[in-house]
Amino acid sequence: MSRQIIISYEQNNKTTNIEIEEWYLLGTQNISYKFWSLPILKEIGIKRLAVLGHSDPVYFEGWEELEELDMEISLLEENIELIDFDEDTKRRWLRNLRNSLNRLIVLSPKESNPLFEIG
Repeated sequence: MSRQIIISYEQNNKTTNIEIEEWYLLGTQNISYKFWSLPILKEIGIKRLAVLGHSDPVYFEGWEELEELDMEISLLEENIELIDFDEDTKRRWLRNLRNSLNRLIVLSPKESNPLFEIG
């Protein structure tokens, strides 16, 4: 079973899903558990995404929580060299997270309620 990213926003009681093409995958569940449970992630300040080390889904809902997700992705970007994991995999997942978040921010109206889900 693969983990994937799903992005959408709600406005006027209507949910709009946003297509994210090739950026939606975060690996199979087992390898994803291994990555997100690495102790270094908590050491560098990853909290919400680290939940993926033992369960899913993880939701970031609303603009404030997207700011929190942006902060955690930035911490991953800043510390990518410290994370002992397959280079291609960790960089691809990080790129997928960043691209999906950026797409959600750009395409969600400011008065909407955005949702970023990993599950």
